[in-house]
Amino acid sequence: ENEVLRWDAWGTDNSFALEYSTNNGTSWTSINSSVAGTARSFTWAVPNTPSGQVLVKVTRGAQSSQSIANFSIQAPPTGLTLA
Repeated sequence: ENEVLRWDAWGTDNSFALEYSTNNGTSWTSINSSVAGTARSFTWAVPNTPSGQVLVKVTRGAQSSQSIANFSIQAPPTGLTLA
């Protein structure tokens, strides 16, 4: 699945780095390390890594911000049948 990440920022200098964590911020995985400084959104191909402790972080230079609450990534249901 794809999800659009959106953020607010002032100015257009320097690129953004986007990261996600599946363990409440203990470690981070890069989504993209060079998103244009003019961008305020990015389409993220969400990994198939089930977790209920997911966070997303946006960094530019020495400034960063992350999601204020954890969210979940769940595997799509399989084997469904209609009766």
